Amino acid sequence: MRVTVRYGRTRLSHVVSASSGRHDERGHLFVGVDHDGVIGWGEISPQPTRIHGDPGEDEVLATLLEDVVARFLRLCETLGEVPTPGRLGAGSSGRPSDRFATSGLELALLDWHLRRSDLSLHDRFPARFAPAQIRSAPDEWARATETPERWRVKVGGPARTTAWWASLAERGGDVLLDFNAGAQSPEEVLDALAEAQQWSRVVAIEQPFAVGNLAAVAQLASRLDVALSLDEGVRTTKDVDLAARHGVTLLCVKAGRVGGWSKVEMMAARAKERGVEVYLGGFFDTSLGRAVTRVAASNLTHVPSDVGEVSFSSASLVEEFPGGVGWRPRTNLTVIFDRTDGES
Repeated sequence: MRVTVRYGRTRLSHVVSASSGRHDERGHLFVGVDHDGVIGWGEISPQPTRIHGDPGEDEVLATLLEDVVARFLRLCETLGEVPTPGRLGAGSSGRPSDRFATSGLELALLDWHLRRSDLSLHDRFPARFAPAQIRSAPDEWARATETPERWRVKVGGPARTTAWWASLAERGGDVLLDFNAGAQSPEEVLDALAEAQQWSRVVAIEQPFAVGNLAAVAQLASRLDVALSLDEGVRTTKDVDLAARHGVTLLCVKAGRVGGWSKVEMMAARAKERGVEVYLGGFFDTSLGRAVTRVAASNLTHVPSDVGEVSFSSASLVEEFPGGVGWRPRTNLTVIFDRTDGES
């Protein structure tokens, strides 16, 4: 059994600013599992630094190398075979960095098992819904920009001019206003909603308040005529239950944040039981990560999700690799870990 970790960085073609910071570059960790002549790859694209309870890149990497890989190799030894993705996630400590690190290795296991059985993502996640896309609106509009079904408009970054709002309206698509936990009061949220509604059809407010401030969420829910969504505040099935009890009607579920795709399916199922819609989000992933989000979304939700390719101005870090997930990291990336079986 060989585990490899490669690293690369990308630059976004269009800067996206939020109350929590500026998104312009992203680091990507690619985890490879190589056994019996089959290799599977997963991706983790965490935030650069810790924010809103999400771990930073260095913390995720340290947890991956010090804890999660060791747990995986012990599990392989105990079982005498390559574990299924869900078995790895079951042993997670639950720490945010562990969830992110586990999600990358779990995806590598999913890819490995699909390739071993000569299957594709579409076999694992049969399509039940037509694809629909949500895309983060940039700080500045390019001349040619694709039009998704929904725009994620970050609140709290640069002030939006009337020209910016007019450009958004020309492109069509409805709007989700994403506060990234930056609002201080319901009135602040309602004022931002009223401004946006002058230009576009706003369908949802997302993560208006700090993670855990469900009292303010419930207060706001009683005053809204659009959906209320949580993002950073959703990590476990318990969070789904609490959100539903406080008036939340939409959840953004991200594989990295919840601990992998087996957990995403559990969260989606729980949300359905509670009458809450879900959509699948991402972390500015490469085509490898987006391929899974796109196919899984077609199986789990009709709500616009992060299924479109992220536009990078830097060279691609991945290449097509038929079968399984369909992608792998390029060989020229930096190798930061390479271990076979019990080597130290």
